[in-house]
Amino acid sequence: MSSKHSPDHYQLGKIEVWDFIVDQDMDYLLGNVVKYVCRAGAKPGESREDDLLKAIAYLNRALKDVRTPERSSDLQEADGSDNQSLRTLYLSNATASDI
Repeated sequence: MSSKHSPDHYQLGKIEVWDFIVDQDMDYLLGNVVKYVCRAGAKPGESREDDLLKAIAYLNRALKDVRTPERSSDLQEADGSDNQSLRTLYLSNATASDI
């Protein structure tokens, strides 16, 4: 059953997305990767492409935390793009409804 705190686009499987994220003890960035992948294309007004690009933006940010300085300059983003352009496009314009 859908509600403001548990909308249909997060109830597509047998468990809710946030229950999986908590069970796996994921941090904010990886939790958002899972959230956007799981709901990709299911939230009204959001395309599958938009959700997957948001997931990539969060994954790219998470990768920055695990890359060593000597490796960071020779590895590109997970999607091959400029991470700054994704951040500008998806993260700086995020609203409460995106979370």
